[in-house]
Amino acid sequence: MSKNTFFLFRLFVLLICVFQVYGQISDQLPQGWIRAGSKPDEYQMGVDSAIFHGTAAVGSSGFIKSLSGVNYSEFGTLMQRFTPKEFKGNRVQLSCFIKYENILGNAGLWMRVDTPKEQTLDNMLDRPIKGTDNWTEFTNVLDVPKDAERIAFGILLKGDGHAWLDDCKFEIIGTLDALVVISDELIKYDQSFESTAFKIVDILRTLLQGDKFIIC
Repeated sequence: MSKNTFFLFRLFVLLICVFQVYGQISDQLPQGWIRAGSKPDEYQMGVDSAIFHGTAAVGSSGFIKSLSGVNYSEFGTLMQRFTPKEFKGNRVQLSCFIKYENILGNAGLWMRVDTPKEQTLDNMLDRPIKGTDNWTEFTNVLDVPKDAERIAFGILLKGDGHAWLDDCKFEIIGTLDALVVISDELIKYDQSFESTAFKIVDILRTLLQGDKFIIC
């Protein structure tokens, strides 16, 4: 084998190794997803076709990974948003599977509901993802009013770490009308109880009139 042939053979093997290591990771975002956050440029985001949830032979997941020198006071997020449509007037649960490695800051699944007057957000700050673990299901639950304009959701990372997101789904777990009815019934019950209590106190005052009893 000539030196030139041997060199080309080694170059070919090297290119195969590079493709195997890096060819399964792409900075191209999953369809419909966007980069956002206070410092999105400090995080790599894209598609990983080598790591995904489930047992299928072929698949992919979205990922977010901190770059060197990341600022721990800033965050990046891989996210998307859509018009609620069939979710309006319902209590909605978002569930996703997340795999994570070496989360030294914090990560979280987040969901936000936007109306003309306000935004409602759950970003898991009260239960942050830290450390390393295999695929784990996380959930957010929010009410989606009838005037909701959009739902936004995604995975956020603040500080060092690497996280993958896969198999996200939305489910209706209750209607807001039913919740209002239950609340009204509780109010009626409270009012009835209060009225009955005052009547009992009045009766006791009458029965105990003249005796040294104190009724608060």
